[in-house]
Amino acid sequence: MKNVYFLHTCIAYILFLIAFILQSIPWPQNIYFLKPSWVYLVYSCLVVIFPEKVNIGTGFTLGIILDLFVGSKLGIQAFLLTILSYLIIIKLQWFRKVSLFKKTCLMSFFLFLIKFIIFSYIYLTNYITFQISYFGNILTDIVLWPWIFAVIKKIFVFFKIINRY
Repeated sequence: MKNVYFLHTCIAYILFLIAFILQSIPWPQNIYFLKPSWVYLVYSCLVVIFPEKVNIGTGFTLGIILDLFVGSKLGIQAFLLTILSYLIIIKLQWFRKVSLFKKTCLMSFFLFLIKFIIFSYIYLTNYITFQISYFGNILTDIVLWPWIFAVIKKIFVFFKIINRY
């Protein structure tokens, strides 16, 4: 039992490290609006799979690290990751019962809500104009979320940490 918990923790840390590395890779300016939110995607998948181990406190810690990593105002990403985990945990029983398509639809709504909160905060603190390209990465997130969810789930099944559900 102790080895399974240690293995789960190591895999989660490695996945978060990969997500942070992918988040920091620079993209060309003309397609930057398609850059996915890797940390949000990996974190949301792990909250769905392991809500008892990857929870609101983990989201807050990752958010603080992400704030320091990307240079945003301290606490914004932490607040948003805690909101995301709270929304997922509220709908967790529903998440366990429905198909991957419905999970993706609800997750896309959650990610749009998070992105809208970020936009509202930036709009209120700094004057920016609305551009539809600001929400372009949501399309990339919608396409990538089921794939990342399936890959993470297969990793945990491969190491016999979870059974298929």
